[in-house]
Amino acid sequence: MTFGTSIPILKTPHTPQLIIAALGFKAGATKSLTEHVDIFRTVCNLAGVPLPDSLDGKSLVPIMQNKKAMV
Repeated sequence: MTFGTSIPILKTPHTPQLIIAALGFKAGATKSLTEHVDIFRTVCNLAGVPLPDSLDGKSLVPIMQNKKAMV
């Protein structure tokens, strides 16, 4: 029996993320890349909940405040 090495290639869907916030943010679009793991950190950031650094994702609040920002 022989075993080979292979690298699996995962294709992920490219879906836009829509965030609706009634906190005074203006609607807009950004070219910054985001992931679904960013949503939890963003919601906690908006709610003022402290999070450990070991949590995956990045807050999208900087993008919501400045559409040209990158995270």
